Amino acid sequence: MKKRNQYHHGNLEQTLIEAAVSLIAQHGVAGFSLREAATHVGVSPSAAYRHFSSKEDLLNAVAMEGFHRLAFQMEKMMGKARAENPESPALEAFKALGLTYITFAVENSSHFQVMFGIPLQEPGAEGTSPYRLLQAALDDLVREKILAVNDRAGAELYAWSVVHGLAGLLIGKVIASCQLDIAKVFDSMTPRILAGLCSTSQIKQFG
Repeated sequence: MKKRNQYHHGNLEQTLIEAAVSLIAQHGVAGFSLREAATHVGVSPSAAYRHFSSKEDLLNAVAMEGFHRLAFQMEKMMGKARAENPESPALEAFKALGLTYITFAVENSSHFQVMFGIPLQEPGAEGTSPYRLLQAALDDLVREKILAVNDRAGAELYAWSVVHGLAGLLIGKVIASCQLDIAKVFDSMTPRILAGLCSTSQIKQFG
């Protein structure tokens, strides 16, 4: 009874999001319903429907929470990397951004599956987002002359595809994350990512 009463103080929406994350971890995105999420936290389906109109609405909330949390962690780790490496802040922030993305995917696989597995019902909030942080990191690489101005266009897609691919292999257990030092692996990948970003002019020469 105590658990039910506390939901009247505005906690049920977040509690249902947490329940969805837990159920996704157990059964996958397709393996639960809004009714099951309500049962999981001990409330009636009608109480859950007052906060979410459908399972898709709840999944959308899970995805948005994931994007907000990812952006927060990225911004935090990029700031730390810049402060600790004043001689090459843009490069170290770029590394921190990618490593944070991969680490978040491994440690929050339920969120990650939803973030990139369903069509979002609403756009991301204005302000900081993972994509905007990636754009800013690439712009900083240009300012520090690590990335050429002519190679800046389209760099987001390349960098994101490579990092997201590794994240997908890890959470899909194609690669066992427990057997890897993810930080070392990504550090060794960074020069290759940068080489790929800086290859546009070379491709044009031979095209």
